[in-house]
Amino acid sequence: MIKSIWDSTPVVRAFIPYLAGILLAIHSGLDNPKLIILLPLALLLCLVLLRFKKIAYSYRYAFISGLLISTMFFALGLMMTYINTPINKENHFSQFDQNFKWATVRIYEPPQEKEKTIKLQVKVYSLTDSNHTISVSGKAICYLEKTKKALLLKYNDELIIPFVFNDIKPPGNPDEFNYKRYLSFHGIYQQAYISSGQWFKIKHHTSKWFYTFTDRLRIHFNATLKRYLGQGREYKVAAALLLGERGLLDKDLIRAYSGAGAMHVLAVSGLHIGLVYGLLWIIFNALPFLKRRKYLKAILLLSAIWIYASITGLSASVSRAAIMLSFMIGSKMLNRHSSLFNSIIASAFILTLNNPYSVTEIGFLLSYLAVSGIVIIQPKLYRLVYTRFWLIDKIWMLACVSISAQLSTFPIAILFFHQFPIYFLFSNLIVIPMATLILYTGISLFALSWIPQLSKLIAQFLYFFIHLLNQSIDKINLLPSALLTGLELSKVETIIIFISMLMLTLFILRNQFSMLIGSFLGLLLFITSLSFTHIKQQRQKEFIVYNISKVTAFQFLQGTSSCLIADSTLIANKDKMLFHIKHHWWKRGLKQVKIVASKKMDAGLTECLQNKIYEKGHYFNFQQYKLFVVDDPLPEMNIETPEVMDCILIAKSPPVTIKNLLLFFKPRLIIFDHSNRKYLIDKWIASCKSLKIPYFNAAKKAFVWSFN
Repeated sequence: MIKSIWDSTPVVRAFIPYLAGILLAIHSGLDNPKLIILLPLALLLCLVLLRFKKIAYSYRYAFISGLLISTMFFALGLMMTYINTPINKENHFSQFDQNFKWATVRIYEPPQEKEKTIKLQVKVYSLTDSNHTISVSGKAICYLEKTKKALLLKYNDELIIPFVFNDIKPPGNPDEFNYKRYLSFHGIYQQAYISSGQWFKIKHHTSKWFYTFTDRLRIHFNATLKRYLGQGREYKVAAALLLGERGLLDKDLIRAYSGAGAMHVLAVSGLHIGLVYGLLWIIFNALPFLKRRKYLKAILLLSAIWIYASITGLSASVSRAAIMLSFMIGSKMLNRHSSLFNSIIASAFILTLNNPYSVTEIGFLLSYLAVSGIVIIQPKLYRLVYTRFWLIDKIWMLACVSISAQLSTFPIAILFFHQFPIYFLFSNLIVIPMATLILYTGISLFALSWIPQLSKLIAQFLYFFIHLLNQSIDKINLLPSALLTGLELSKVETIIIFISMLMLTLFILRNQFSMLIGSFLGLLLFITSLSFTHIKQQRQKEFIVYNISKVTAFQFLQGTSSCLIADSTLIANKDKMLFHIKHHWWKRGLKQVKIVASKKMDAGLTECLQNKIYEKGHYFNFQQYKLFVVDDPLPEMNIETPEVMDCILIAKSPPVTIKNLLLFFKPRLIIFDHSNRKYLIDKWIASCKSLKIPYFNAAKKAFVWSFN
């Protein structure tokens, strides 16, 4: 089947070098426009080759034309990535100095309310100083101080703000999520924090008629759900499942669906688009005046699919499904055969031509891997079992789809999310039929919302179905070991798994014994990699001072055991712990972690790391590494001989000076963490420089000392 796909889909052969060009440009930072010359050069050589028919049409020299065409598409990938990298443009606002006082921006995404700020994603259109205004381009993030005025801001509002943008900071802790890199893939490189009274709204822009139309539909449908379902869990799930409004989901709901392996139903995807298409196909075929009007039927189908896709936000999976269905509808209209795999790759081609950085989005990867797995694996898997019973057959078919999608996506899911839902098969057998019922009931509610009594009855069914779905998800999460967390794969190990799985698939589909051997060797290589990682983890020894705003957190790590001493506010904040610290724990393969609140340090830490830490008060001794934590005023006493310390950690902005500190200690290194006030850190750093004492500012980047 793989060979037939390769032979029958030239789009695949063109897409591979094109994708290679995109990935090389993104991950190597290639930004030299001179590389674009490869595209016209390869095209010119292809045209020259056509002049020599004996070579151009000879099987013996086919590799030459193939190489030139591949080079052309590789160069196209490089070129499209360069063109679509905003910072490469000469008029990008970051290229101009701070002599400009004001910037004109427009909000291009709905504002997000945070604890103390309003987060805006804006496009910068012009910069102004006292003399003139210039047009610029680029995107940025603005954090406005939360006020009543700021809460009223909407999508497409135009503002004037101070030109005070700064580069987004890189990750401050080991193995922390690289938010700076993530934003750069979305064309955002700078951000600004703006106080109240420093900005003002100019006007509100109206969108183009199509976007205005779909936006009004979304608002109307959302209001309908809210009117009939209230604002509880049922409404939030309905808004996410039917309209793609995932921002309404609270953290508990996300954890519940993620733990059950059912998060995909809350993100409008190819499943939803396919269900909408199936419903419309049945309805349109049942209408007498459309039965023989295939062109009108195709136009209505395409219009309905793209309107729904636009209402739900045109995510990568939705766009992929909409484009694929567009190809299928077009081929049926023209009485042409459409290769499903050709449509899949063609949709990826179109999406990446529009935005090459789509390939960096996890949703894009998961969507295409899932649908590819379903197309390649599911048919063979489904044919393994035959039954005459309709219900069992449908259950088996659904199970095959679920297994195929999970097999093709689990390495990426572990790589990025570090978890695996054990009961994914069981949950999908419940979730997908329930999601189908909810989708069709929701569409019925939208279509008949103008009939009060009927819509009220439909809404009761919708509420019941969603409530039942939520209850099922909660029950699945209560099952033992429902979600494996803390799983860790490197990028190399992920690639090895995919290659091994591909070889195993080839063996199953084509009975090639060499593919089985290759798959076995890949598995052996994977096990070897895990073994080396395990040996390395058993030998690791580290002392870390984390870089987390306004809190103290430091850790002693030996082997797969660790002891974290941190502020209670951080320990209680699961999201901060996950974002700043836990990825490092998973990377290090930690099995035992003792967490102690910093205010309870006197309780003793001798249980940590199998009695490898000696602790008394603010003094720690780990692997003969002496640490003293200064977070209180120093006592007034005379010390004849200052005690030698490997490290002094200053935290909580204590009223101390470096000179006073030297009366008590002779430190080899002084560390200032992020819990200190900035002006005090600057003052202490100046003293360290004048006294020639080594220091480290952990308010900028985590301090990591490896004993290996």
